Amino acid sequence: MKKDDIRIGTKFGYWTVIEPPDVSQHDYVRCRCICGKEKVIYVYNLLQGKSLSCGCKRKEGDSLVLEDGRELTAKVHREHVALKYAGFGREINRNNSTGVPGVSVFRNGQYRAYISIGKRQIHLGFFDKLDDAKAARKAAERRYFADRQEKANEIKEKLNKDSSK
Repeated sequence: MKKDDIRIGTKFGYWTVIEPPDVSQHDYVRCRCICGKEKVIYVYNLLQGKSLSCGCKRKEGDSLVLEDGRELTAKVHREHVALKYAGFGREINRNNSTGVPGVSVFRNGQYRAYISIGKRQIHLGFFDKLDDAKAARKAAERRYFADRQEKANEIKEKLNKDSSK
């Protein structure tokens, strides 16, 4: 698609063009996100896929919906606890062949256990048995994430108490 092909109603990710490129605005168009926010965006960013939403798309998938339909995201984030570290919604990487997060098979057939904290990866050791590597990973989770897990559990209990009233 080229700049000349952009018309009112053209969609780019969550954006919908509501004003076509104007000669006075050069390479900018006014768009509306699905959440209702409007913004003037550089055409190149739309065409290259660098701008897909106002930011609401980034937040998508970061929420845990409880049984009664309430979202846990806001309360957990207010306590500075990321959902993935709080034990909610953690998924195993599709490239993981062991089925255990933080445990991989090394070239020599041994299992390597590791844990990532922020952008840092901490090596926990090599193990001959998967169960040993799994135990080392669980111990590291308790050591590094116990306080976050406790906060998340408190929030979850409080939400459950509030909903039962």
